[in-house]
Amino acid sequence: MSADIQINTNSFGKVSENGDSLMIGLSASGIYFCELNATDNRILFAGSFPFDTNIDNTLHAHLINGLKHFQLSKKNYTNVMVNYFDRQFTLVPVNFYDASNLRTLLEFNVGSVGEKIIVTDDINADIKLIYAIDEQLKSVLDTVFPGHQLKHSLSVASKLMLSSDELLKENMLLSVYHDHIEVVVKQDRLEERRVGKACRS
Repeated sequence: MSADIQINTNSFGKVSENGDSLMIGLSASGIYFCELNATDNRILFAGSFPFDTNIDNTLHAHLINGLKHFQLSKKNYTNVMVNYFDRQFTLVPVNFYDASNLRTLLEFNVGSVGEKIIVTDDINADIKLIYAIDEQLKSVLDTVFPGHQLKHSLSVASKLMLSSDELLKENMLLSVYHDHIEVVVKQDRLEERRVGKACRS
């Protein structure tokens, strides 16, 4: 049995068939999602599915349970965006980036990632973020949402920090979660130097 499920339908609106886009936040502690109408950029429904830490399930098994509970796989979304957090990530300047040697680049900074799949996000023209994702978890996402866009949550926060008018003058963005903290730091307001420090609480 999962932990208490928290759903917010009051401030974000009612569950609607007009939702054509789905955003999923996924980490070891739970699933967080919202359904949107892309035409008017309106959030229609938001919810969370915290994982019961007493149940020894893999992350992909927890994801399947969450998708079944909210029946998210039964709808045909035009856009599905997955913001995924994994502690095994590293930043690489493009001058040192080698697409044929991603595993070595990542493991040099974070240690062994086992058989996980290695993925790269572009932060900007100068920086890439390399991270690991479990193969079974990626397979579930590919099967349920074939056209999804997968990004590390720190990539999303970094791009927001660099492009949002509200954050343009800020040098630090702090995101606090149940089991970790994400920090994005930039220097000189226009050029990003350092991204993300993740730690367990």
